[in-house]
Amino acid sequence: MTRGKTPIIIDNTNILAWHMKPYAVMALENAYQVIFLEPDTHWKFNVKELTRRNSHGVPREKIQRMKDVYEHNVTFRSVLHAEKQS
Repeated sequence: MTRGKTPIIIDNTNILAWHMKPYAVMALENAYQVIFLEPDTHWKFNVKELTRRNSHGVPREKIQRMKDVYEHNVTFRSVLHAEKQS
Protein backbone atom coordinates (compact mmCIF):
# COMPACT_ATOMS: atom_id res chain seq x y z
CA MET A 1 0.00 0.00 0.00
CA THR A 2 2.84 2.37 0.71
CA ARG A 3 3.85 1.97 -2.95
CA GLY A 4 0.36 2.89 -4.18
CA LYS A 5 -0.35 -0.47 -5.82
CA THR A 6 -3.97 -1.02 -6.75
CA PRO A 7 -6.05 -3.02 -6.42
CA ILE A 8 -4.92 -4.94 -3.38
CA ILE A 9 -6.88 -8.11 -2.78
CA ILE A 10 -6.85 -9.72 0.65
CA ASP A 11 -7.83 -13.33 0.06
CA ASN A 12 -7.88 -14.71 3.58
CA THR A 13 -10.23 -16.48 5.96
CA ASN A 14 -11.50 -13.36 7.70
CA ILE A 15 -14.51 -14.62 9.62
CA LEU A 16 -14.63 -11.90 12.27
CA ALA A 17 -14.37 -8.15 11.88
CA TRP A 18 -11.26 -7.90 14.05
CA HIS A 19 -9.47 -10.30 11.67
CA MET A 20 -9.82 -7.63 8.97
CA LYS A 21 -8.86 -4.68 11.15
CA PRO A 22 -5.11 -4.58 10.36
CA TYR A 23 -5.90 -4.39 6.63
CA ALA A 24 -8.55 -1.72 7.18
CA VAL A 25 -6.18 0.39 9.29
CA MET A 26 -3.50 0.15 6.59
CA ALA A 27 -6.08 1.14 3.97
CA LEU A 28 -7.13 4.15 6.03
CA GLU A 29 -3.52 5.22 6.61
CA ASN A 30 -2.82 4.98 2.88
CA ALA A 31 -6.10 6.49 1.58
CA TYR A 32 -7.40 3.32 -0.06
CA GLN A 33 -11.05 2.62 -0.75
CA VAL A 34 -12.18 -0.62 0.92
CA ILE A 35 -14.72 -2.99 -0.59
CA PHE A 36 -15.77 -6.18 1.20
CA LEU A 37 -16.82 -9.04 -1.06
CA GLU A 38 -18.01 -12.55 -0.31
CA PRO A 39 -18.02 -15.40 -2.77
CA ASP A 40 -21.06 -15.31 -5.02
CA THR A 41 -21.84 -19.01 -4.90
CA HIS A 42 -25.02 -20.73 -3.78
CA TRP A 43 -22.92 -23.02 -1.55
CA LYS A 44 -20.84 -20.39 0.31
CA PHE A 45 -22.40 -21.38 3.67
CA ASN A 46 -22.96 -25.07 2.90
CA VAL A 47 -20.57 -26.85 5.29
CA LYS A 48 -20.72 -30.15 3.44
CA GLU A 49 -19.83 -28.50 0.13
CA LEU A 50 -17.17 -26.28 1.69
CA THR A 51 -15.55 -29.35 3.24
CA ARG A 52 -15.57 -31.14 -0.09
CA ARG A 53 -14.11 -28.20 -1.98
CA ASN A 54 -11.43 -26.97 0.43
CA SER A 55 -7.89 -27.75 -0.67
CA HIS A 56 -6.25 -27.22 2.71
CA GLY A 57 -7.58 -30.28 4.51
CA VAL A 58 -9.69 -28.26 6.95
CA PRO A 59 -11.98 -30.73 8.74
CA ARG A 60 -15.75 -30.38 8.57
CA GLU A 61 -16.02 -29.65 12.30
CA LYS A 62 -13.64 -26.69 11.99
CA ILE A 63 -15.55 -25.33 8.98
CA GLN A 64 -18.80 -25.68 10.94
CA ARG A 65 -17.32 -23.72 13.87
CA MET A 66 -16.08 -21.02 11.50
CA LYS A 67 -19.51 -20.78 9.87
CA ASP A 68 -21.20 -20.58 13.28
CA VAL A 69 -19.20 -17.51 14.33
CA TYR A 70 -18.95 -15.85 10.90
CA GLU A 71 -19.65 -12.13 11.22
CA HIS A 72 -22.13 -11.02 8.54
CA ASN A 73 -22.64 -7.53 7.12
CA VAL A 74 -19.36 -5.99 8.21
CA THR A 75 -18.68 -2.40 7.25
CA PHE A 76 -15.47 -0.43 7.11
CA ARG A 77 -16.55 1.40 10.26
CA SER A 78 -17.43 -1.80 12.17
CA VAL A 79 -14.09 -3.34 11.20
CA LEU A 80 -12.14 -0.27 12.34
CA HIS A 81 -13.90 -0.40 15.71
CA ALA A 82 -13.69 -4.18 16.13
CA GLU A 83 -11.83 -5.61 19.10
CA LYS A 84 -10.46 -9.10 19.61
CA GLN A 85 -12.67 -11.01 22.00
CA SER A 86 -11.02 -12.88 24.85
